[in-house]
Amino acid sequence: MQRALLDRLKPLLALCLLAGLCACASQSGPSRQALADLLQDSAFRPASVPSANEIFAADAHMQRFLSEQVRPGIRHLGASRALIEGLRRGSGVRIDYDASETRSAADTLRQGAGNCLSLVLMTAALAKQLNLPVSYQEVSLSNAWSRNRDTYIRLGHVNITIGYRDLHGTARYVSDPAWTIDFLPATNRQQRVSTEITEARVLAMFLNNRAAELMQAGELDAAYWHARSAVLTDTAFLGALNTLGIIYHRHGQQAAAEQVFRSLVAQPGDQALALSNLVLVLDAQGKTEQARAAEAQLARLDTEKPFRDLLLGLAALEQGQYALALRHFERELRRDPDYHETHFGLAVAHYQLGNLAAAERHLRQAQGSAETSQDRIRYAAKLGRLHEQQAGG
Repeated sequence: MQRALLDRLKPLLALCLLAGLCACASQSGPSRQALADLLQDSAFRPASVPSANEIFAADAHMQRFLSEQVRPGIRHLGASRALIEGLRRGSGVRIDYDASETRSAADTLRQGAGNCLSLVLMTAALAKQLNLPVSYQEVSLSNAWSRNRDTYIRLGHVNITIGYRDLHGTARYVSDPAWTIDFLPATNRQQRVSTEITEARVLAMFLNNRAAELMQAGELDAAYWHARSAVLTDTAFLGALNTLGIIYHRHGQQAAAEQVFRSLVAQPGDQALALSNLVLVLDAQGKTEQARAAEAQLARLDTEKPFRDLLLGLAALEQGQYALALRHFERELRRDPDYHETHFGLAVAHYQLGNLAAAERHLRQAQGSAETSQDRIRYAAKLGRLHEQQAGG
């Protein structure tokens, strides 16, 4: 059972739920004509897709936040610092990290929560209202993956810089020097390599995330039109093309999905995502020989399988083999030290072995690295029950 579970290929997405895409970035990408040949508009019912203006729109709530929490501090702090302080300590405003949904700028401020991409969009929209320049950086996250049911998601990250960088280019440098704002949860912060990206790339990332979220919710028509828009917004952003191929696969259009993934395999750079998904759609069409050839090509890349030891650890837990589960979870932790499910698995294994202090430590780490508020609440409840048990013990 364990082997079958591990050998079964999952659809692989590259998203910015944490929130930028590293693995599928490209300098050029396919031509617009080549991309147009991959589209399947007639197969999907029309659905609305937000424009760039709508994604960055500042509504009445955002204007009120600026008037009450930011503008009063500009005279003493400068606009960029006043905005940062408003976001940090604004009365009645609480900004939380939550990777469950990618929201527009206004929705993020209104909800007080969002993934890193949503929070970057919100900050950019606020900065633009203050006439501050903004720039965006894509930050590499090696070996960062997440899971959503039957889909594995390769994660990336984006942060934002607001204010003026050039001492000689503008007098406003003195009052509004550049500040880089990073919304990555503190438990995940390490020294990372960052690359400046365009606003078009950020918009494509937003549309790609929304496409993936809609796809996971079963709304394939809306997912298609969001992925299509992402592909055309930034033709070098290959993550959106990967999402488009998975949508075709989910929609039963295996030949179209194959065409997309073969196009991706032909691009320079990391081919593991595209090859993994190509194997999936070749098998779905009964093209066994071609699937095995693509699988062999993937094996030669010697890429690390995400969640291999996590899945083995979970299987060991189910069988009551807690010491074995610990060994698998510890190996998975070496691959990605920040993934919340791994820490939770370690907490369960330690608890079953009577190591309550270690169980509590990993539960706290799971809570701190959780990607959604729902998971943080769940881990907090388990911590509470553990404390009750220890107090009654």
